[in-house]
Amino acid sequence: PIPPDHVYHEMNRVAVQMTEETGKSFAIWKEAKSRLLGAGFVDVVESRYKWPINDWSEDPKWQEIGKFNQLRLHLGLEGYMVRLLTLVLEVRE
Repeated sequence: PIPPDHVYHEMNRVAVQMTEETGKSFAIWKEAKSRLLGAGFVDVVESRYKWPINDWSEDPKWQEIGKFNQLRLHLGLEGYMVRLLTLVLEVRE
């Protein structure tokens, strides 16, 4: 688990706030099941999985998943957050 004072918690808080201001949702994972049911799908099953953000695990499968997720975060997160913050700040002006 990520400690409560980790920068990812603050980033998530800011992302949720900024996406709400644009009318979008950063917490789509929390809403997916209800949205699918609302769209008419039936027998929707929600499954939760661990989602490692680095190679912390001793299990080679989880190490590989963690390494790819860490790469995804490092390569894409900055651009996403800069775009989101820029969009929201432009809307506010």
